[in-house]
Amino acid sequence: MKNVSTNKIDIVQDEIKGLQNRFKLMSLILVTIVVVNIIVLGFLQYKEYQSKNLVLASDSKLVQLPVIPNINQDYSTSITSFYNNSAVSEIGYQLELKKQSISSKNTTNCFTPEIPPILNGCGFIVRPFATGIPAQGTYLHKIVFNAKMGAEDKLAIDIRDNEKNEIVKSIGQIEGKSAEYSVILPNTLATNEQILVRLWPKKESEITIDEIKIESFNIAKLQETKLTLSVDLVSKYKDSKMQIYIDSDQNGLFDPQIDILWNCVNGFPGVEPTTIDNTGSINLVRNDICVTKNAPASWRTDKKANALPAYHWLAVIALDNKNLDIYPFKVVYGTKEYELK
Repeated sequence: MKNVSTNKIDIVQDEIKGLQNRFKLMSLILVTIVVVNIIVLGFLQYKEYQSKNLVLASDSKLVQLPVIPNINQDYSTSITSFYNNSAVSEIGYQLELKKQSISSKNTTNCFTPEIPPILNGCGFIVRPFATGIPAQGTYLHKIVFNAKMGAEDKLAIDIRDNEKNEIVKSIGQIEGKSAEYSVILPNTLATNEQILVRLWPKKESEITIDEIKIESFNIAKLQETKLTLSVDLVSKYKDSKMQIYIDSDQNGLFDPQIDILWNCVNGFPGVEPTTIDNTGSINLVRNDICVTKNAPASWRTDKKANALPAYHWLAVIALDNKNLDIYPFKVVYGTKEYELK
């Protein structure tokens, strides 16, 4: 009787082990099936995504492609294509739009005594941050137009509130007789603010815009800048105060109506004024007192040496309360030292 009971127990244990092995095998098969299905579905979804993108990209009428900025200089971003470009939008119905131009050709609505009202269809919107310019830590400086204009034709530039659809600030007018078709921008724009450009030709004339440039600086692209003076200039200017201005029109001349003292403003750093000593070497020092966010990590260790972005600048030296001496210099990336002469 004892041997029979033992045999029965052994048989039951063998059956249990068999069931366990079959369960493990079934579990392994199910896991394998699930993994294979996940891989197959993922591959099919990827192919479908690729297929949709190819279809959209092949039909410019169906998709608004992001603009790829054309960086001409370290501070300038160009718009040269006006089709399906999110940086240029709401193009007035009176304007002639081509792939590489916007024109007032064949319109009479824009021949008005005053700036053409928005409803006349003579304007369009420029969105600087849709060009690839970073929205954070950026100082907007200037908008420049490559255009064909008669001497008495004008461009009217304003800031429009996108939500209220109304002009909140007049920036200025560009005349056809100007040396450069440009205007200084507010250095910051709210998320609901855009640049409104209106074409305002004289009767029987025509304006054509072929390119729009946005000049801007980014807080992460400041670099160390050292100015040097010759021995003669050191003796002349010792103990004189020097300040840095941006040469807005890039002509090397100082115009207090155009050129801007480079102070810390609206979250973008400036340069500290300095007093010239007898070494003839001036290391510019960043003034970042107004910067409360977007400060690069490098600022923790650079001892305020990264002071200026690439652009055209003026060193303005005060001889006394009335007389100033001006020394232009151009900052380029990769070069730290510049001689004033």
